[in-house]
Amino acid sequence: MKKLQAVILCMLLIACSQTVPPTADTLIEQTSTPLTQTIAPSFTPNPTITPTSTLLPTETSTVVPTPIGGGSGKIAFTSEQEGGQGIYMINADEGGLIELASEISSKFNPAWTLDGTKVSFSTATEKSASLYIMNADGSNLAKVLDTSELSVYDQIHPDSVFGIGCCNSIWSPDGEKIIFKTSRGVVDTFIGGSQVHALNLNNNQVFDFRVAGWSSAFWSSDSTKFGIIGCENGWLCIMDITNGKLVDLNGIYSVTFPTNFYWSPDGKQITFAGFWNDSKNSDVYVMNADFSNPINISGYLANGQNGGPVWSPDSQKIAFSSCDVYLCELYVVDADGTDSTKLTSQILGLNGVVWSPDSEKIVYASAENGNDEIYVVNSDGSNPVNLTKDPASDSNPILSPDGTRIAYVSDRDGDNEIYILDIEDTGLFQLTNNDTDDHSPVWLP
Repeated sequence: MKKLQAVILCMLLIACSQTVPPTADTLIEQTSTPLTQTIAPSFTPNPTITPTSTLLPTETSTVVPTPIGGGSGKIAFTSEQEGGQGIYMINADEGGLIELASEISSKFNPAWTLDGTKVSFSTATEKSASLYIMNADGSNLAKVLDTSELSVYDQIHPDSVFGIGCCNSIWSPDGEKIIFKTSRGVVDTFIGGSQVHALNLNNNQVFDFRVAGWSSAFWSSDSTKFGIIGCENGWLCIMDITNGKLVDLNGIYSVTFPTNFYWSPDGKQITFAGFWNDSKNSDVYVMNADFSNPINISGYLANGQNGGPVWSPDSQKIAFSSCDVYLCELYVVDADGTDSTKLTSQILGLNGVVWSPDSEKIVYASAENGNDEIYVVNSDGSNPVNLTKDPASDSNPILSPDGTRIAYVSDRDGDNEIYILDIEDTGLFQLTNNDTDDHSPVWLP
């Protein structure tokens, strides 16, 4: 709940600003400026960086995206059971725990390709962060980026010591490109920002630029474009990675602090949330993939802060939340803005919203009964069910590819462990059992 309040407060503060939106030309012409400012990126490619070992399998065929949530019987997760933070894999039915890249300690924030064949993770010291890639079974480990090779010089504070905050990575849908974001700040001060690196694994080309500390990044469905929320005082920037040029956004610069920017699974439309023009409410918008014809699909909810849009796997519907301070409601609407359905009423907190692979059900976590529980409801609002019913905190639900099971995190035995739940008969199985925290489960194909 504290995270939700902080996000809403941040959005409201930014909505009240009167920043003049930039043009694509002015963004391209800007050069590097101090990290103390929220700035537009410099898209000049860095020199080619050669990986320290051979990259993963060289197949170049297009990866067919798998449904949201999924793989088969194997689950990867993060754990601290060996002292440092590690990445582990286990069979959801048979056990057989293995640690990946055990020779490297303190691995942060693993991210998996959509097809589950590769995983990225990061390591960090006070002065640099590194990005690694390996196969899903832990083989063919390669360091593909080391930020100590990239400048962190600040013109205003040239004698300051910068620290590195670590890190997250985002794979493109085709598994051939990756965004790596680190935070950078002057030690013991509030001076800082973030660094974003977009790496094309096909040719080892890196685009390196600085943005706001709270920025986020995303890929297009066809993996040819990536975007950054947090450049030029909160404005949106999208780059075509095939030619290194900014994309014309057809005037949507007037949206302040856009969030949850996603292409539809079929690549034909885009949804995002934000404050448009002088609106004091955040709303959810849908537009064509060429950034034309934006429509407000939540404007009829005039008193709420509307956000968190999530596409259904069939690209036909969008789930989103409408929150008023502490209480939220979950809605589903057709992609053209018609046929809106309210799935929940005045629940305390709302997170972890995920569609079933057949686009018929929605799983989410909320604290509507006083503690975090996991629920499932039909996309038409019928048959809501509390699946966990436990006084402990149950969160981070991840659906199996067939939509029959959920992996989630619970602290019901005193620390965070991973559990498996069958949706139909609510049968429960504790997958991990140790004295440290296990979290961030991901189903693998």
